Amino acid sequence: MRKIILLAGFFYGMTLLQSKAQIYFGLNGGANFTTLSTVAFEKDRWESGIGFRAGGFSEVPFGKFGLHLEADYSFVGISGLFDDHVTLHYASMPLNLYYQPIKRLKILAGPELNFLLGQDGPTYQPSYGADAFKKFEYGVHAEVEFLVTRQLGISLRNYFGLQSSGNDDPTQPQRLSGPYKLNILGLGLNYYLKRS
Repeated sequence: MRKIILLAGFFYGMTLLQSKAQIYFGLNGGANFTTLSTVAFEKDRWESGIGFRAGGFSEVPFGKFGLHLEADYSFVGISGLFDDHVTLHYASMPLNLYYQPIKRLKILAGPELNFLLGQDGPTYQPSYGADAFKKFEYGVHAEVEFLVTRQLGISLRNYFGLQSSGNDDPTQPQRLSGPYKLNILGLGLNYYLKRS
């Protein structure tokens, strides 16, 4: 999976260098709603958390199709029982292909890389463990964007984590048993700095 993502990034970079098409740049930001998914019996230990993301993007259109690359800072908060709380700081890189069936609508999908910059918590240490989250995580990014104007878009996105985190040792029932996968639902705005 990591090799595929790196190859996709290389392909995108070469496309930018060789493409004669218009390249758009922009800024984005929005709210994150995070959950941890698991099949363990303690799946209700953690509830949804609220965070935010902010960053920039570049886009290369090819008719109704195109490439869309982002670089974001993502703040993820997760709450649980006993006033437990974990906050995660990620550098996120979604690499998407998009399809624009009509002028005002885009459908995006592709891989996403997340690099853990820092972790605060959990408040209740035995519940999760200080080093439970991976330094590198990957998953699938899916998004729908509605263009309100030529320069402003409203987006609804979801990140489906494929990298398992957490403790899966059944001999340690005092810990949250896992393994867990991040699921991040996002609602945000995209602002295109230049749009023809």
